[in-house]
Amino acid sequence: MKPENIEELAIGQKIFSPLIVSDREDFIKRHPNPFIKVFIDSARSQNAKYFPSTTAFQLYKRELKNAFNEVISLKKEPEESLDNVQKKLDIELAKQRKYENSRVKAN
Repeated sequence: MKPENIEELAIGQKIFSPLIVSDREDFIKRHPNPFIKVFIDSARSQNAKYFPSTTAFQLYKRELKNAFNEVISLKKEPEESLDNVQKKLDIELAKQRKYENSRVKAN
């Protein structure tokens, strides 16, 4: 698709454009979100970070949410809940490393 078409779709859906080049004045002016330029500038920042969509990240999001709920419902202390999240992630990451290492050795 042409960049103009992707931008048109982003405008129609009121979403952020996945294109690096979507900082054209026309796109920004026509976008329904008056703060779209802030999102574009933030995404281009050298400090911008993202989380990869791995199984470990999905586990992290789920377990962090569970830990938050445990803490706000006074079922556990924050440190205990976060320690449990860390333990579960350590196990998952070890599994992923083992799997990746076995794939490398197989090739």
